[in-house]
Amino acid sequence: MTMFCRNCGQRIPEGAVYCPRCGERLNGETAPEPSRRPASGEEGAQVRPERRGNPPSPKRSPAAVVLRTLALIAALALVAALGVLIGRRMVRYDEPAASTPSTAEPASYAAATPVPLPSVTPVPAEAEAAAPADGAYLEAYRELLREEAAFTAQTQAEQGGWGGYSSEYILYDIDKDSVPELIIKRGTCEADYTGTVYTLRAGEILTLGEIHLGHGGVATWPGENAMLHIWGHMGYQQMSKVCISGTGLTEELIFEEDINQSGAEYTSVGAVVPGSGALYLSVPSSNELLLSCWQEVIDWAEGRGKAPAAAAGWPNEDPDFYMKLVDTDGLVQMSDREGKLAFSELMRSGTLYQYTDGDLSITDTSYADFNLDGSMDCLLCLNDGTDYGNYGLLLNCEDGVTYGYFIYSMRAPQISPDGTVSTSWSDSDPHTTLERFFFSGKDFFTLYLSN
Repeated sequence: MTMFCRNCGQRIPEGAVYCPRCGERLNGETAPEPSRRPASGEEGAQVRPERRGNPPSPKRSPAAVVLRTLALIAALALVAALGVLIGRRMVRYDEPAASTPSTAEPASYAAATPVPLPSVTPVPAEAEAAAPADGAYLEAYRELLREEAAFTAQTQAEQGGWGGYSSEYILYDIDKDSVPELIIKRGTCEADYTGTVYTLRAGEILTLGEIHLGHGGVATWPGENAMLHIWGHMGYQQMSKVCISGTGLTEELIFEEDINQSGAEYTSVGAVVPGSGALYLSVPSSNELLLSCWQEVIDWAEGRGKAPAAAAGWPNEDPDFYMKLVDTDGLVQMSDREGKLAFSELMRSGTLYQYTDGDLSITDTSYADFNLDGSMDCLLCLNDGTDYGNYGLLLNCEDGVTYGYFIYSMRAPQISPDGTVSTSWSDSDPHTTLERFFFSGKDFFTLYLSN
């Protein structure tokens, strides 16, 4: 029977003494395989690459441990010293050679040596050039995402719900062959989030490699076989160029900065790669909406969002439709709930969001066709009585059902004619965010635009 590590959940090979992922000594203590999917070779089974990890290190003598520790401290000290000397440097990827630093300065990051990512699944050479049929990738990715969503739901249930394993995904056409790559982000926290990159070749899903997505994300790279990989934490930021090469990925460092000395804002992706747009969005693997609108998301991220439709209509041709629902305590189908709830129930502390400090009250009401489908929607700003407790509830009437979507932060929004929302966090934080909402039925996600 297949067993799993009790520390990290990794599948354990038969006879293993250490976990191949976290190095935990097993001592015979493993968890049985959860009944989440058919085994390989069974009917309905789907191939999914195992999580890769480093094998456990052999035991070392105390003297060896001390020497390795001293060497690590010396290396960290050298890195810190270099960081002070280098400070904040930036090389635009499209700058001519004459504008790069002189020989007296450190070399351009654009000349960094490509670093191959983890091993990839090989495919026959003749399959590499085979283009899948139009839309074939959608069904293949949908099947993989449904398997991932089922595994995630069971894992979260076993872990007690909130705070454990999660999975999200992004779609982006890295090599610009009209077939987007699927990037599934898995993990339990910022320290271990990993993105596995998939594509479709000869009708089969191919695993290209992995990128680290803790404290980071990805952005578009217009016109090239490339995607921008962003990582930033505590004042340091770096950006890398990720490309598809044959059946794998390569990654090349092109930019890094440390803003702790200058106090400046992080450099935007568009300042490094002109025309790039950050794909800052969080779409759970159970939400299939992105499969049908991924190109629209890319257009908005790169500043090419479609123009608003002609005049949008009101639900039931009634401009007071949403306020009547509020006044009569009508029913709302929330995107994250199975059953409908009365509007007054949604306003009670802890219903929309478990950490509210009191019952919610409406502070502002806005109307717009946020998803440009020709029908007006309603955005309610809510507050729990504190300066920081500002939330949003987006209402959308579709096929006679009023759907509700919770928005974690929403205060005094400014809404453009195309439905883009600009909002600030609180009176004490003047920073604003630009957001676009994508929704249909119970599926909803937000794209955060660079500004």
